[in-house]
Amino acid sequence: MGNCCSYQNPPTYLSNHNTPDHLSVEESLQQLINAITPRVYETQEQFIILNPLILATMEKLKKIVVKDSPHFKMQDLISINGNKKGCYRLKNGTLYSGDWLDDMRHGYGKALNLDGSYYEGFFKQDQYYGIGRLIFHDGDYYEGEFENNLFNGSGIYSSTFYYEGEWNNGEKHGQGKEIWPNGIIYQGEFRKGQKEGQGKMIFNDNSYYEGEFLRDTFNNKGTFFWNDSKKYVGEWRDGVKEGQGQMIWPTGQEYKGEFLQDEFEGQGQMTYPDGKVFIGYWRSSRQNGDGAVYKNGQLYKKGIWNMGTMIKEIKK
Repeated sequence: MGNCCSYQNPPTYLSNHNTPDHLSVEESLQQLINAITPRVYETQEQFIILNPLILATMEKLKKIVVKDSPHFKMQDLISINGNKKGCYRLKNGTLYSGDWLDDMRHGYGKALNLDGSYYEGFFKQDQYYGIGRLIFHDGDYYEGEFENNLFNGSGIYSSTFYYEGEWNNGEKHGQGKEIWPNGIIYQGEFRKGQKEGQGKMIFNDNSYYEGEFLRDTFNNKGTFFWNDSKKYVGEWRDGVKEGQGQMIWPTGQEYKGEFLQDEFEGQGQMTYPDGKVFIGYWRSSRQNGDGAVYKNGQLYKKGIWNMGTMIKEIKK
């Protein structure tokens, strides 16, 4: 990086300075320094990136592709031009190379921020806007659409997980797909950064859930399919079966009734592979309380159960 060139007096909006009485001497001095420091220093035409993690991500991603999207038209972005180009050091320490207009980054440019992140793409009135790529100091990145310096529109975020989809004000919002290193995949709706609405989550053993999500997990109505062909259809609360539901086994066994914390709890009906049917009360997935067994549609026996064992038979 070359030495900064000389500069003229700072813009008037940087020269205004008020020193409230409650500020310390050090704070007052710092405000004075800020007030007389110009917005940018002119430097060489380009800056050099040394962070190997950022360089590796740049090599992997190659060149940014600017194309039409539902939010931005390519021609509109290309038409954003500054009246001069160059490499500058901003007052906050950011290095910027690109188009400049009225003391603001405006057009296509590259920025190396003080936190170590690197941005390449379009700017509008000093903010990330349109199509761009932000690579963080650890190599994680976002590539897609920006507005007001935030992820807005469609974009890809790659970190400990991978997300591709819609964004609103920096949060996942709308339709998207999330992939985790352990093989879990979610595709569906997001709201304010969380899975919310209709979606499908596939696990690494090929079991999957399809239905409603709230607060990032199964909620309300949905269906879970196990990889051994067992299936649950019904209500969920915070990731567990709770409410009315139906459990179906590949053997033909079937439970239909109430659930609580993943267990049969309350009133329910169990149909067994041999055709027998138990109708009654359950606790912790065992018959508990009044119940009756039916065989071939006829009452077979009736009684009281205690945690799966009949303790009293009631004569027909």
